Amino acid sequence: MASATATVVQTVTRTVSASTSATSSGNRVAPQGGIFEGLDPTHYDTKNPITLFVIQAVIVIAFTRILHWPLSKLRQPRVIAEVITVGRTDCEENPDAHT
Repeated sequence: MASATATVVQTVTRTVSASTSATSSGNRVAPQGGIFEGLDPTHYDTKNPITLFVIQAVIVIAFTRILHWPLSKLRQPRVIAEVITVGRTDCEENPDAHT
């Protein structure tokens, strides 16, 4: 039992010292440009449009869930709230939808 414990301790010590030396030698991941690095996530970047898509998707999903609550009191399914939400955002984006 003592030799197994000593082997585990040696392995862990070797692993920790190897990872410490790799980190201190400058092998670091490139900055990702996120909110933790002080960048504004709502700033639209043509090179990375996924950020704007995620923000818009969260807004649409949250609004749909909020709208579903009063509609559920009228015994309406969630799909009605989804149609109202997506239809409303489509009409705002497309000026020809009002004619």
